[in-house]
Amino acid sequence: MIGVTVLGSTGSIGESTLDVLARHPDRFKLVGLGANRNVAKLAAQVLRWRPPYAVLADENAARELVQALDGQVPETRVLAGAQGLIIVYRWTHDMIKTQRVMPGEMNFAMAPGSLPRTGSQLYYSKEQREVAALRKNPVPATAESIRKGGDLYVIYCTPCHGASGTGNGLVAAKFVTPADLTNPELQKARTDGYWQSYLSVGGAVMPSYSESLSAEERWHVINYVRTLAAK
Repeated sequence: MIGVTVLGSTGSIGESTLDVLARHPDRFKLVGLGANRNVAKLAAQVLRWRPPYAVLADENAARELVQALDGQVPETRVLAGAQGLIIVYRWTHDMIKTQRVMPGEMNFAMAPGSLPRTGSQLYYSKEQREVAALRKNPVPATAESIRKGGDLYVIYCTPCHGASGTGNGLVAAKFVTPADLTNPELQKARTDGYWQSYLSVGGAVMPSYSESLSAEERWHVINYVRTLAAK
């Protein structure tokens, strides 16, 4: 059951909210009522609902409410002012007010040797970089693959590596300058499997793109990166 505090209960929206609560007593429990200074209407609501708390923003109005109730609802505590509103609000325990984890907010490393639900490629951790580097690129470097990789590179790689691949991206200027992807020595030293590992699990500074790019898309990016080598 969800506890509900209705602030502004004497207004039209507040009354409509109470009507909804009345039609679903198995789902909602009224915890508190709040109003500005409409004592008469709030008193009637307190007598009807008998909530644990009733609060009025105006302190004089709160004293009038106590007099109007005249001890008829001893289970209801009458509060006043901003402090009263805070106390009442704390008792709202709707699940949307609690902590939650949304998709994409937290990344959990898979166990070594795990396979994605679609099958095919093994997962390698950062510690297995050397093993991952031995993998062969299963995606042929066709014109279509390079085109797809280039489109993805613009979205995910240019902020740091820059359009040319030399490491002059706008984001990189604020952090550590990334490797020059046009360097022929670097291109020779790094295997496709090695770069796939970097894209999959990240590196010292570079983040993981395993949730943003599929395994095949990462191979497309690598095929495009190969075209950046300085002639």
